[in-house]
Amino acid sequence: MSKKGKKMKRQKRAVFDVLSDILKVADKASGVKKTTIVYQANLNFAKAGEYIGMLIEQGFMRNCDGKRNLYVTTEKGRQFLSKYRQLIEEFETDRIS
Repeated sequence: MSKKGKKMKRQKRAVFDVLSDILKVADKASGVKKTTIVYQANLNFAKAGEYIGMLIEQGFMRNCDGKRNLYVTTEKGRQFLSKYRQLIEEFETDRIS
């Protein structure tokens, strides 16, 4: 059976999943480029730019050492990641029980 003409529907990720992916990618002391975020978080450049801007505005990320093209996760971003992981783990534990 040919898959021609049939599109596989991909389930959209929740916004917090996307934000978490971006923060994980950028959690490096040396910072990461937008291109790295795009590829490792599986986003397009436009969406990555929107999310990065939002994360910077909220204090979860910052430009690394004043360089506009390098991004790094802040302490506030790491706290978010920790709390988000705990929430996901609790949800998964409750689902299994």
